[in-house]
This record gives sequence, structure tokens and C-alpha cells, in this order.
Amino acid sequence: MQFMASPPPYWTGCAQNRGNSDGMGRKPSYTPLKKTFLAMKLTAILLFCFAMQASSKGFSQKVHLTVKNAPLAEVFKELKKQTGFSFMWDEQTMRLSKSVTIRAKGKEFRDVLNELMKNQPLSYSMIDNMVLVKIRPEKPGMVAPQPASTPRDTVQVKGRVQNQAGEPLAGVTVSVKGKSTVVQSNDDGTYHIAAEPNEVLIFSYTGLGSQEERIDRRTQINVTLQIAANDLNEVVVIGYGSRKKKDLVGAVGVASSKDFGDVATSNASQLIQGKMAGVQVLDNGGNPGAATNIVVRGTGSFTNTTPLYVVDGIQTDVNVFNSLSPYDIQDITVLKDAASVAIYGAQGANGVVMITTRRPKNKKAQISYDSYVGASRPWKTFDLMDAAQYVGIVKEWFANSGATMPGNLNNPDVLVTRTDWQDVMFRTGKLQEHHLNIGGSTENMNYTVSAGYTKQSGQVVGSDFQRMNLRINLEEKAGKRFKFGQQLSTRYRVSRGVAASLVNGLRMPPYIPLYDPSNLLGGFGIATSAKDANDSQNPLVATTYRDVRNRGFNSYLQLYGEVQLMEGLKFRSQMGITFDFTQSYNYNPTYAANQLVTQNGISEAYGYNLGYIWENYFNYDKTFGVHGLNLTAGMSYKDEGLLRGLSINGSNFPNNEIHQIGAAQTAVLGSAYANSGSRFISYFGRLGYTFNEKYILSGTIRRDATSLFARDFRVGYFPSAGVAWRLSDEKFMHALSWISELKLRGSWGKTGNSNIAGFAFQSNVWTGSNNSVVYPLGPGETLFNGTTIAVPFSPALQWETTYSTDIGIDAGFLKNKLSVSIGYYNRDNRDLLVGVPLPPSRGYGGVAGAPNSQVINAASVYNRGVEVTVGYADRKGDFSYNVSLNAAYNKNQVESLGTQGAVPIVEGAFYDVPNSTRTAIGSQIGAFYGFVYDHVAIDANDVEKYNELARKATGNASAVYQDGLLPGDRIYKDVNGDGVVTDDDQTVIGNPIPKWSYGGNINLAYKNIDLMIGMQGFAGVDLVNGLNFYMQGFALPFNGKTDILNRWQKPGDITDIARVGQNVPSNVQRMSSWYVENGSYLRLRNVTLGYTFSPAKLKAFTNNTLTSLRLYVTGQNLLTFTKYTGFDPEVGGGIFDRGVDTGGYPHARSFLAGVRLSF
Repeated sequence: MQFMASPPPYWTGCAQNRGNSDGMGRKPSYTPLKKTFLAMKLTAILLFCFAMQASSKGFSQKVHLTVKNAPLAEVFKELKKQTGFSFMWDEQTMRLSKSVTIRAKGKEFRDVLNELMKNQPLSYSMIDNMVLVKIRPEKPGMVAPQPASTPRDTVQVKGRVQNQAGEPLAGVTVSVKGKSTVVQSNDDGTYHIAAEPNEVLIFSYTGLGSQEERIDRRTQINVTLQIAANDLNEVVVIGYGSRKKKDLVGAVGVASSKDFGDVATSNASQLIQGKMAGVQVLDNGGNPGAATNIVVRGTGSFTNTTPLYVVDGIQTDVNVFNSLSPYDIQDITVLKDAASVAIYGAQGANGVVMITTRRPKNKKAQISYDSYVGASRPWKTFDLMDAAQYVGIVKEWFANSGATMPGNLNNPDVLVTRTDWQDVMFRTGKLQEHHLNIGGSTENMNYTVSAGYTKQSGQVVGSDFQRMNLRINLEEKAGKRFKFGQQLSTRYRVSRGVAASLVNGLRMPPYIPLYDPSNLLGGFGIATSAKDANDSQNPLVATTYRDVRNRGFNSYLQLYGEVQLMEGLKFRSQMGITFDFTQSYNYNPTYAANQLVTQNGISEAYGYNLGYIWENYFNYDKTFGVHGLNLTAGMSYKDEGLLRGLSINGSNFPNNEIHQIGAAQTAVLGSAYANSGSRFISYFGRLGYTFNEKYILSGTIRRDATSLFARDFRVGYFPSAGVAWRLSDEKFMHALSWISELKLRGSWGKTGNSNIAGFAFQSNVWTGSNNSVVYPLGPGETLFNGTTIAVPFSPALQWETTYSTDIGIDAGFLKNKLSVSIGYYNRDNRDLLVGVPLPPSRGYGGVAGAPNSQVINAASVYNRGVEVTVGYADRKGDFSYNVSLNAAYNKNQVESLGTQGAVPIVEGAFYDVPNSTRTAIGSQIGAFYGFVYDHVAIDANDVEKYNELARKATGNASAVYQDGLLPGDRIYKDVNGDGVVTDDDQTVIGNPIPKWSYGGNINLAYKNIDLMIGMQGFAGVDLVNGLNFYMQGFALPFNGKTDILNRWQKPGDITDIARVGQNVPSNVQRMSSWYVENGSYLRLRNVTLGYTFSPAKLKAFTNNTLTSLRLYVTGQNLLTFTKYTGFDPEVGGGIFDRGVDTGGYPHARSFLAGVRLSF
């Protein structure tokens, strides 16, 4: 909004009187936690008493105003200067206003507003320090404002206005273009207006794009308003507050319910897959209920990459986030840069995921019901060898290896294919979800109660998942200054059964039948080493007989109280209480799945934790003329509280009928833990300043103290600063009308990572497994139980820290139809915790279970990258479209591993390959490391050629290029050029962290029909196809892919499949680039086609029972474009073994049919 430099002619005189304001800040000094906690209690009590006594000065401000026949909009501008209150209206509303004349000397602000509105067809409401001006609602018998003369030929137009989700919109302004005829929609979204047959109706609503509809003699016009392409007034949630999108200085990604789509998800994380630049959602498999991990701007820690989760403004964890039903989530905001996350200090190094839950939108109680049912199937299977092909390869393997083959393999009966093991393991999965929501509001209260049920039977036999959700949300107002809220979210989940082992099934001999009555221990067909040279287990044995259930109950309670202390100043106290309970149960009877007999036994584990967080903060937000000021100051106390759990194992059951550990003849305590929670106490502050709505400054500071570290290292300070410049508001930019918005922004800050093991600085001892550490003492060297120091004392252990620099540009073009956001970031992660080896002479560890290493702050890593988001939205008549695309480039590199003899971190073992990844200076975290595969030796001449090169390079007449090299073996490259292949020729051979991540949404709508397409993918990423150890390597006589038929068999063969059974340690057990494949992919995540019924037809058909009805069909993972030859290119893993595929549960292709209706 522009402000006047001098009063216009119609002002006859005015004086300004600004509201008083004062503030107080104290620099807290650190005290022990107990004393600080007591101080927090006293502080909160005093603040509450002060709040009870304080009086609001906003409405009681004195205003001096004298005007004559002045436009109402100009009067509002002057009032903003005097009071600091902002006024909001839309063009259609202000078109109805009348000029005003008023003389007010020292009158209260409220009285002046009432006098101004007395003869206007408008009303107003107060939201914080904002006055929202709107059309006065019609009362019974009241006629909407009409033009001076009513045309003789008019049409009575009725209809309903809704959002993209099919929900009715109340308070939508409906006006006749070029005239003052205006009405507003009711609570159910309906409206009624009179106009001429060929006139145009304009529908407008704050936060949504306006829409025009030519009447063309229609009497029924229903409208769906779309989200504005680049709404600068859109409010974005940030830490301890919110900001308009135009005032942000940081990098923030937002996805709302319109972006989620109608999809089947096991947890809420999957809703934002591919929706935001620089935000990766990594699935740990496609099995129902599988966990996911959100990674923001690359991996920057060796201990934990989990971001902080904040639900409705209160910190929590990933369990609470995933306990929310996707239908209860309004939007998800991800804070990515330091300017945004530093206010969370030690919790924010990995980014912050902020969730806003749904609130009722209508005053009248409304019941909504969402439901879908569907089916899923694997999108890919392997071409496996049949029985004859398999037996032929097995015989060749024995001939080449020199081992003795079982005589059973010469039986003609083994040449008959009896079982398609993939067909046995895979099935058509079933999906269903139901969600019921009841919500509404009164003048002083709003409420929401929702319940949901989800059931998923996976595409692999034996995997079933159920989830039940309940959420209750209440908000109350007490007078004009007090507001209170309570929210309870609970989730009960249970995973039943054990999924069939895909690896076991793929390796099974095709001639083995699924069932075999001669097997008295289970009745399933089995393979044995003695008979079949194959000991892979029948995959359906464990699935059929094991009774496995993993249960979890999560409960999350939020409480808050808020008071308006004075104009622009609020105080809020809030608390979040989390309770988690888990129970796992696994019983197996006596059965045989191969030559080994599994005895009956049971294992059970129980655990719970109870924690809470309590936060108190002030927020001051006021505008003084062209100066905007926002201050936040507060404190936070977090206690992870009580933790307790145990596991117990039982065996030797008298029979297979009693699945209760009390019936076991032998019961052993497995493990137990209790009370290892950490505590945090923090103080934080933020200053935001805007000048003339063009120049924006922001600064934050947070002081964290924790029990995780030794006394001298418990405190950390985390500052940030950010600036932004809205160039589009400069006069020299006004001539470029095609540029709607242009903003430059930059930030710097420091954050910390506290997601580490508790009390890792303390020394501890190890007594061995079952007290196995003993010492021989005395003349007779009698063995006595003892201990060894496993971990040395590390008093200097402290926070992992991240220094971030971020610059970006946000732009809008063509009246904000086209939006572009480009950002660059540099995340410098320092003081990362890493285990540094200690020499055995130090006396630490050296026994099983106690490694001889010390955890210190030694490593450093950086992530640098670019993020781009592009969106375009427009409407042509009844057709509207919205396209949003995003892409991000990230470079990850290790800079240091410490100075105390640190060595590279080696992990990623699979099957008989000892390791596949190496984290070293100059490479990525978990980079694939090994030999570079060249080709399979064609013949003896090919082998001799390479041996001759070795002799020339070394000058040794007996030198060989590669030990044991024979025709048909894999030849590896001499990387260091010394002429021979040794361990020194190992190098980085792959990149498990994607260089590029991208995604996008396409939304199309024509009248009542809508289509949504969502996509996501990675590029510049490699995967280790560990399953090829069996599927192509044929390391042992197990079944595999038909690719093995193209193996090397005789001199002259050119192939990449080595001779089976020959030189297995070199050909198969050696990690090389032969295992590494291009893991890039593009996946069509979801396609949804929906139809929303018109309200008029619904009312007539349902006798006014239904207010909205939408039907849709959805396809998930319909297409996947990739060169990866494994089951699925979405491969999870840990920090150091990401991207190592050992045949995990693949993602399914799903088809859903759903309904959404409201009463």
C-alpha cells in the first residue's frame, strides 16, 4: 500500500497521535537446569498475571481526523499512519464505498471506525493489527446494493463457489463487472444475484485467484476458485510466527493440500515427494507402513539427517508427524536456509518441516467423508531361468569349479518347471482408507473432530498394515484478548506378518514344488544342499507359519494460551506432550524351510517414552507509517523425559499351539533400557524490519543448553541474518509492466545438530556378552569376571555446527501468472562427530562389542547447490491450468575426517562382498569404492596381452597383470598405471547421492472435471545392484536371470557375464564397477481424474442432504523411466550405505477409486 507524502486538498486538518509502545529485554545467564526450570515457572506465572491486568490499547487509541467528501480508501491510509493498523479490502468491495465526511478530535479508534461505516454498505472485522473490510452480509429481507436504475431484462443467477478440493467457500465476493451490484456467498458457498443476460460476474476471494464468468442467460453458475499463481499476500508459516510471502528473506518450500493429490500413503512424508526443490523424501522400501526419511539440501552429518518437525507451531518428532492422517494436514512448509531455521538453533541443522493442520472453514457444522479403495501390483518382474536352463547352468558351474555335483541333478525330473516363484511371492495388494471429519465454529469457538482408518495389504505375500487415527482440535476465545487451544492426535498402527523374502524366492530351483506332503515339518517344498546344491529357503514357509505383529501407539497433546497484551503485542504459552508405546511380537513354530530345522520360539519387546516441551514467547508486530517492525522473544524447555523398554526371548515350547512366552520352558532377558532422555533449555529472539515494504531485514539469535554434553560445552549460540530488496516496487521498474514482482534475498546463519547419542561424552565399561570378559588372576590363573573400558572420556564433545549462506531471486511475470524462484546455497557442516581409531596400546575396547575408537568432533562436509522453481497458472473461460516444476542440483563432499589418525569409513557390505562404500576426504559421503571393471577376458591371447603389459611396466619377467587371470574372468583396470592390478587400483566408482532431484505438478480443470499429474525423479546418481551377486554373477548354484545364458563359455565369446564357477573370489566377491549402475529415474507418481457434481443437482437429488460430492480415480507409479535393471531405482539405506540394493521391497503400481462428500 502506498502512503501519501502530503495530505490531499480535501483534508482540512489532522494531527497524528501514535500509540505508545515499550519493551524490555534481558540477557539470560546460564544456570543449572533445575534452577532455570524453576525460574521458567515463576516467569510464566508473572507474565500471566501481567496479561490478566493489561488492557488493550489498540481500539482505545485517540484519533484526530477532519475530512470532507474524502474517498474511504484515503481515509484508511491516514488511519494507518495514526494507529499502525493495516486495512485490507479488494477492489470490488471498495467500489461500493461512499465518500465520507467526519470531524473527530481525540476520539477512540473504535468509535471513528463505527462512524465511518455507519452509512456504508460495508462492515469490518479485526484480525490482530489488521482491519478486514468486507461487504455487509445480507439480512433477511435486505436487498443487495443495486445500480441506480434496474434493467428491465434481468436474470436471477444462483450458484455455488468452492475451492479446488470441492469445499464450499463462504464470504466470496460476487459482483457484476462495471457495476456496484455485489453479494457474498453464504456458509455453504451458495449465492444469488440479479444481472443482465450478457453481463459478466466477477468472483474474488482473498488468497485465491479472481474468476470472471459471462452469464449468457444462464441461471445456474458454479465456480471453482484456484490458488493464485504467485499470491504475495499468502501467509507462510515460519518459526514462532508467520510472514507474508513477499516479506520472506529465507528459502522456504510450501506444499498444500491442493498439491498432495488423492493418493494412498503409509505416512505423511510421502505427500511432499517431488513437490519442493532441494527436499528429498527417501523411502526405505515399498512395503506398507515403511518408514521414510526427509533430507533437506543434502547429507550434512555422520550421525543423523532427520529434520526437526513442528506441528501447529510446537516442536515434535517424526513419529508425531507420521501419526497425522494426510486428510488432517492443510499444508507442509519446509524451512531450508539458516535465516529461517536458526531460531530453532541446535535442532535446525537438517532443516525444519512445519505442518499446519486443517481448521474448520464454515460457521455451520459440516460433516465430510473421504474414502478410497484400490489395488496394487508390482510394476516390474525379472526374467528368470526355467528348470532346464537352470540345471544346465548348475552342471556347468560344477564342471568349472571342480566340485562334486549331487546325483539328483542328473534326474530327468529336475528339468520340469513346477513353480514360478515370482508368481508365488507377488500378489494383488488391496488398499482402502476412510476418513470422517466433523467441524464448525461459533463466535467464540471452533472445533474439529476427525477419525480415520487405513488398511493396506502389500503386493508381496505376508505384508499387511493397518492404521487408525483420531484427532480432536478445539479453540476458544475469552473476551477480545484471550485465546486458548487444545489438540489431541492419536494413532494406532499394526503391521502383521512377515513379507516373503524376495531373494530366497528368486534363488529357488524352478523344479521344486510349492508344497510337498513328504515334508512333515511344514508341508512345503524345500531345497537342500545335499540334494539340490541349493539351500535357499522356500519364501512362503516363514510367511505362513511365523506369527509376527509390530504395534505402535502414539499420542500427542497440544495446549496453548494466547493474550493480546496491548496493540500489536501478544504473549503465548504453549506445551506439547508426546507419548509413544511400541510392542513387537514374533512367534515361530518348528518348521523346515531348507535342510535346517527352525525350532519353535518367541521374542517380544516393549518400550515407551514420555516427553514434553514448554515454550513461552512474546510477539510484537506493528507498522509505523512506512516502517514495519516485528519482534519475537521467548524461551523453550524440552525434556525427553521417561524412556523404558525391554526385550525377552523364549524357547522350548511344549507344542505349537500356545503363543505365549509364559509357556516357554526357557526364557531369557534380551536387553533393557531406562531413563536416558536429554534436556534442553533455550532462549531465542528475532527482529524483523521493513521499510516502505521494499527493504526487508531479519535477524535471529538462539542460545541452547543441553545435558547431552559435558558442563563446559553445554551452551551454544546460533545467530542468523537476512536481507531482501523488492526491486519491483522501485520507480525505475514501473515501466517494465511485464515484471509483476522481483525480489533479491540473501542470508547467513549458524545452526547446530543435536540429533546424537545421549551422553556420548561419558566413559563406559563393557562386561562382554553374558559377562564374557574375564581375567586370569593368581598363581593358578583363575578366571574372574571383569570389565574393560570400552569408550574413553571425551569431555570436549560438543555441537555439530552448520554455517549456511543463501542467495536467491524471486520473480513474477505477466501479472504473476508466471513465477520463478532461483536460489544458491552453501552449507558448511563442521565439527561432525566421527569415530577415530585408537591404538590397542591405549587399552580401550579390543573385544567383541567394544570397538577401540573414540567419538570426537573432527569431520567436516559441505553441500553446495542451486534450486529452481517455476510455476505458471492461467484461466481461459471454463478451462484453467496450473503447472509447477522444480529442480535442484547438489554437490556433497567430505573435507576432513580429523587429525588423530582418522581413516576412511568403509561400509556397505552385501552377501559375500565385504564392503562397497568408502567415505574419504575429497569424495562424497558413502561413495561407491572398488575396482574399475573393463571386460571379460576373451581368450588366452587376451590374457597374455595384459600379462605382457605387466612385464613391460614392472621389468619383471614373471609379472602377471592380475592374479589368477584366466579366459572368461573379469579384467579390471590398472588405475594407478603401475602395470598390475592390486588393491591400490581401487577408486571411487559411483555416486550414491543424487546430483539432481526434480519434480512437478500439472493441474488442469474444465468446468467440473479436474486432472492432476505429479512426477518426481533423480539424476546423476548411481546404485549398487547387489542382487546381481546371484542374478548374474551366479556365485553359487542358485537360480538367476536369463542374462546368465549369455555367459562366457568358450574362447572368442564377448560378454559381460563371467564364466560361471570359475575364480569366484575375483569375479563375484570383489567390489567393482560391474555392480554399479545408473540409478537415475523419472517416475509418474500419480495421475488423478476427478469430477465434482454441481450443488444444484446435488440438492435436488439428495433433498438438500449433500453440499458437495466429488468422485475420482487415481493411478500411482504408472510409469517409471530408468536404465536401472534392479526391481526398483528407489533404494534407501543409511548414511554410509545409501544406494546399496540387496533386493528390497519394490514400490507398487496402484489404482484407486475414491469419493469425497460433505453434508
